[in-house]
Amino acid sequence: MTFSMNCKDSSTKCSFSAQHLRRKSLSRYAPEKWSIRQMWGHVNDTERVFLLRALWFARNFETALPSFDQDIAVAAAHSDAVSWRGTWKNSVRCGSRLFRSSEICRKKPAA
Repeated sequence: MTFSMNCKDSSTKCSFSAQHLRRKSLSRYAPEKWSIRQMWGHVNDTERVFLLRALWFARNFETALPSFDQDIAVAAAHSDAVSWRGTWKNSVRCGSRLFRSSEICRKKPAA
């Protein structure tokens, strides 16, 4: 499988094999920095946190929301051990679209 993306200008195309993308998804620009897989896992986790917060406010819960420490979450996720394909399949975009279209997010009629 080969993916194409625009590079530098619209007339130039770059092709990357799926194997190349999988390999690059584990790379870091510095030893203490996150890999691309870890970054994508963080994006997914953050979206889940915001979905929970939206539900929390929509349901008028009165207790405090739990905190979200991104470094603890990324370390516990072990994203580099998940396949590149699994990283994308684990995306919560579909779930968030369903949530936004649900009754929870619709405005209540004025009383």
